[in-house]
Amino acid sequence: MARGIICFLVFTGLPFMARCQVTQSDTIHKTSIPGYNIAEDSFKKHFSLHTSIPYVNNFLLQPEGESRKATTGFFGAGVGLDYHYTAHRFFGVTATAVMEFEPIPFPYELSGEVENYYSIFLVLSHNHHIGRLTAGYGVSFASHAWELRYHDRNDAPPPTRAPVKKRHSALGLAFPVYFRVWLELHVGFVYRPTLVRPGITPENTYEHTISLELAGKFKFR
Repeated sequence: MARGIICFLVFTGLPFMARCQVTQSDTIHKTSIPGYNIAEDSFKKHFSLHTSIPYVNNFLLQPEGESRKATTGFFGAGVGLDYHYTAHRFFGVTATAVMEFEPIPFPYELSGEVENYYSIFLVLSHNHHIGRLTAGYGVSFASHAWELRYHDRNDAPPPTRAPVKKRHSALGLAFPVYFRVWLELHVGFVYRPTLVRPGITPENTYEHTISLELAGKFKFR
C-alpha cells in the first residue's frame, strides 16, 4: 500500500514540478506602485522631491531668561530632496518652517497679550520603506523663536510687560514617520527634539516640536 502511494505521488508530481521549474535566468518583479515594495533587481537609484504642510504643531521651548513655554498651533511649510539608493532605503534632507498660527480655515481675531512661536529646521535623515510605511531617524539644526506681542483691540486689558522677541539656535535629532494613503499623498508624524543650545544658558536643555503633516513625494523621471 505504501509503495503504491509513493508511486502515485512520484508519477503525478513530476509533471507538475517540471511545469513549475524556475531557471536562474527567470526574474520575478514586484509591483512598482509608489509606496509598495520593489524588487531589488528592478530598482534604479533616483531622487525625489519632498513637499509638506505641517498642519498641527506642538511646541515646547525654553527662551533665554523665560519660563518654559508650551502651546499647540497650526500651519507651516517644508521642502526637501530624497536620494533612494536601494529599493527600501533613502537619505533625505529637508527644510521646514513650523508656526503657532490660527487654525485654517477657521481663523480668529487676537487681542491683548499674545505669545507667538516659530521654528525653522534643517534635517538630514536616513529612512526605510516598510510597505506603505516610511520611518527614519536623523540629526537636525533648529532656529527657535518665541515672541510676546500686544494687540490693542476689543477692549483688551493693558499689557503686563513690554513686547519682546527671543530667538536661539539648537542642535538635536529628528524622527520622521510617514504613511502613504494614495499615490504620492502621505500623512506624517515628525518628532524633532533638540538638546544643545550653543551660546545661551542653560546650554543643555530639552525642547521639541511635534508635527502632523500632509506630504507629497514626487519621483524625478
